[in-house]
Amino acid sequence: MSNQFDILVYKSDFLFFCMHEHRANILRKLMHSPGRGFNELWEKNGDSNKFAYHLRILEEDELVEKIEDKYWLSHKGKKYVAYIDGISGNKTKFPLTGIICVIYDKEKNKYLMNKRLKEPFYGYYGFIGGKLEFSQYIYECAKKEIKEETGLECDLKLKGIWSSKTYNNNELSYNHQMFILLCTNPRGEFLEKMREGENVWLSEKEMFKHKLFLDIPHLLDIVKSKRFRWVEMDRIQKNDEFIDKKILRDIEF
Repeated sequence: MSNQFDILVYKSDFLFFCMHEHRANILRKLMHSPGRGFNELWEKNGDSNKFAYHLRILEEDELVEKIEDKYWLSHKGKKYVAYIDGISGNKTKFPLTGIICVIYDKEKNKYLMNKRLKEPFYGYYGFIGGKLEFSQYIYECAKKEIKEETGLECDLKLKGIWSSKTYNNNELSYNHQMFILLCTNPRGEFLEKMREGENVWLSEKEMFKHKLFLDIPHLLDIVKSKRFRWVEMDRIQKNDEFIDKKILRDIEF
């Protein structure tokens, strides 16, 4: 899945990933001072013909538009600058925002676990989840992910938020900000296997016999809590394998 920044279209991948310094400067200026003339943007910094060339490229890519004798960010340009750093003009990194669906069958007293068959985290058992798409609300995302990954439908209840930074070999690799939903009364045609993983019903005792994500006990605590709950934790990896965790916050509201 691509985020809004990734689906913006340019004439070349090089321009997309490596915005030229002149173009980045122009976008930064128009972020903070819309409606500038050519000389205001140029500020006699470098060759005027080269500057005009880069300004024209931004116009051709529909990031900048000229109205009378002033330059403005276009609608596409405004969406673009929402995902760049206001100082450097480079693409910025954002946390992965998504949902985790803890599917519980009360009659079986079992939870639906998914053995992940794709990287990252290949081979780990966890709950059904997915990225929150630009066009989705939380429940929309949950319903879609549950249906696509399990074939089921469930009754949904938002129970909390799980925030996690994952460090691999002392370097920050992932930042997850996830909405946690308790999903009950599962119904439909169950899918045991798909390209990205295998689904299996496990009791709470059975699941701890498998290779689990470190956050599983805390996700269970969230969905069992009578109040909305927020857990913030660091996950520690060595050579892409989880070895430790540190709880920073565990708050009920």
